[in-house]
Amino acid sequence: MRHRGRSHKSERTERQAVNLAQSAASLNSITQTVGKTARSAVQARETSLETRAQTVVISGVMHSANTAMGEIRAASGQVESLLGLIEEIAFQTNLLSLNAGSEAARAGEAGRGFDVVAKEIRALAQRSAKSAQDIRNIITSSGRQVEEGVHFVGEADRSMKVISQHVDGITSLLEEISRSTTGEAESLETINKAINEMDQMTQRNAAMVEEVNVACRNLSNEAKDLFAELSRFRFAPAQPSDDWMHPANLSLAGAEV
Repeated sequence: MRHRGRSHKSERTERQAVNLAQSAASLNSITQTVGKTARSAVQARETSLETRAQTVVISGVMHSANTAMGEIRAASGQVESLLGLIEEIAFQTNLLSLNAGSEAARAGEAGRGFDVVAKEIRALAQRSAKSAQDIRNIITSSGRQVEEGVHFVGEADRSMKVISQHVDGITSLLEEISRSTTGEAESLETINKAINEMDQMTQRNAAMVEEVNVACRNLSNEAKDLFAELSRFRFAPAQPSDDWMHPANLSLAGAEV
């Protein structure tokens, strides 16, 4: 009955050791996972900070592009003013050439050469006016494109500011996650060490219990052998007096054995 109780206790200790070993393995896996999550959170935070830095750079570039487009718009206004002056000069030149042609016609043969020059000047003035008008049309089209570019750059700049704000929020969350996961990883590491120590102690206890069981079985076997040896002996009944201690009586008791 005692042997059966010891066996049951040994089995229970072994089961506890196995369960503790499984718990230790599971906790070790969880600790590694949490540690990996903490490292990933740190990397994600660093990436988020780099992304924020890039958004700041891009926002600065967009601001510079917007400024440059504003300067282009101002330069386009100046070019348009110059084109107006060129058109005015072309118009006045055209009038002067017409007047010169009229005067040359009155002069007859003497003014024929001057009339040819006046016609060439009038044709040049007309080409200058037409070129100025073409340039004005190009600048007007470019101005509309610049205005659209300024609008799109402004929209992109506002979008980048919103993205930067979101990135700041994500960075803050990642910082909190990083701090919490790092703390959890450290706590789990401490618990994991304690569980591993308990597992080692349980394994040693299980080994000691098994050694005790083996010793008990050996002791039981030796007790059985001793009982078998004792059962071979026969003892004389007790005498009412001390005479049975006489050497003769002792020799008789030995003979019965």
